[in-house]
Amino acid sequence: MAALTALRTVDGTRKQEHVDFEVSDQRGRAIGALVDTRLVTFIALPADATNGYRHPAGTFYALCIQATRNGRPYGAGQPHRYFANEAERTTARTASLAASRRRATHRRVKP
Repeated sequence: MAALTALRTVDGTRKQEHVDFEVSDQRGRAIGALVDTRLVTFIALPADATNGYRHPAGTFYALCIQATRNGRPYGAGQPHRYFANEAERTTARTASLAASRRRATHRRVKP
């Protein structure tokens, strides 16, 4: 079995931002996304540990994007994704939000 790790958020690094796509769904709810970023550390657990993450030990840049309606989380919760550096996370954030905006635009209320 692969070595297990524990996850810890580095204090003071969590940031949440709401992005409004400026479109509404068929029920008139504003469509957007909640972007959660943070710096996390995966800490190696003892070899006899039975619970933990199967992720390499080290410090990573985390990103989680959750759909919103009227500024509140909507739909299934989304997992965090982990990146080796901030540039990779920024690229993934930009691409994910662009794809979400495209989907939201197709679902918008047509005038």
